[in-house]
Amino acid sequence: QNLEKMRREHPKDYAFYPRTWVLPAEHADFRTMFDARGKSSKAVYIIKPDAGCQGRGIYLTQECPPASSDPMVAQQYIKKPLLIDGFKFDLRLYVCLESLVPMKAYLCTEGLARFATIPYEAVGSQNLHRRRMHLTNYSINKKSSDFVPNQDASQDGEGTKWSLSALRRRLGTCENAQRGPRGRQSSGLSGLKTEALRYCLRSGVCPTDGQLNPDSPSNTLLAYPPFGQ
Repeated sequence: QNLEKMRREHPKDYAFYPRTWVLPAEHADFRTMFDARGKSSKAVYIIKPDAGCQGRGIYLTQECPPASSDPMVAQQYIKKPLLIDGFKFDLRLYVCLESLVPMKAYLCTEGLARFATIPYEAVGSQNLHRRRMHLTNYSINKKSSDFVPNQDASQDGEGTKWSLSALRRRLGTCENAQRGPRGRQSSGLSGLKTEALRYCLRSGVCPTDGQLNPDSPSNTLLAYPPFGQ
């Protein structure tokens, strides 16, 4: 919700993530993305339950879910994601937010890249159910017969889970990173990562006018609670 508020105020700065709806509050608006039968012939959406973990309850659909009191998030699915060797991946980054006023955050120099275990194909009704192609959650893919554990630190950059350093090295070559099947190559990660992180942090602690209030209770964190586990 905070990201959406900030995108309405600063659309250019917050255009780095797909359109998102918080359900059930925004169900009526989400319903307008579908035809009279509640179906979408082109767009695909990913539905994520609120406060979930380990990929539980996440699914892809081209049908509008019925109105429900259960909180969830709906996002337009990115059909042409960045791929490495034909597989989807995500990043697990670690941030210590020390202060809000002034904002002071520390981004760990190391992190994780988690890979799907089924090569990515153009998304459509025929493969919406293939969770290990679309989702990169370790808890989902570790049970796959195609999961490749990395048991040697000297071979980082192989298998189904890499370090962030290994991913940076691969992206730096611009040889196998591509946006979608036969898509364009990527030129790197560092700048995009830090910019996106900065905007995400601002959206989490700023009101819609983008100004921090030093007297706000939200600015008086006395510990370092873990987020995004």
